[in-house]
Amino acid sequence: MSPYRKGTDQLLLAFDDVSDRAFLVIHSQVTLQDEFPDLSDLIERLINQGALTIIEKTVSAPGLYNMGDVYVYPSRLDGIGLTIIEAMASGLPVIVPDNGPMNEFIDENNNGMTVPVSKLWSRWDGYYWPQCEVFIDGLRNALLDYIESFSKISQDKAKAREYAVEHFDWHKNSEL
Repeated sequence: MSPYRKGTDQLLLAFDDVSDRAFLVIHSQVTLQDEFPDLSDLIERLINQGALTIIEKTVSAPGLYNMGDVYVYPSRLDGIGLTIIEAMASGLPVIVPDNGPMNEFIDENNNGMTVPVSKLWSRWDGYYWPQCEVFIDGLRNALLDYIESFSKISQDKAKAREYAVEHFDWHKNSEL
């Protein structure tokens, strides 16, 4: 998938200011420096300081969710938001834009946070949800919230998993 569409550039910019206090793993199927040439220096610096790992390959299920504590997904546009549910089912609280469909899965203080949107625009084909960009400061603040309260990450992860089991069970949700 497109790292631009997934908001990877926004995440890198927000993470830069907290990189001395956290570690970021990005899964990409393309080379980020090629996709974001203006961020090449930042990417290289974060890798060199040991704050960033980029995994550039296809990964089969269950994915790389076990490598993290929080799933950060500042996506500009998502079709259904399945990775959000997968992350919660794996026990990760999530950070997403306050825009559909991403925000439709979030119950603040139970399974994650939403980040205010700075800009909305429609796709050329009239797709149902508008595209969005988050406020970088808002994304940075959400990252900081988890960093500063890391002592309770186990509880946050348990709440995210519990929420997913309760609200996103296919057998329950498909009953007539």
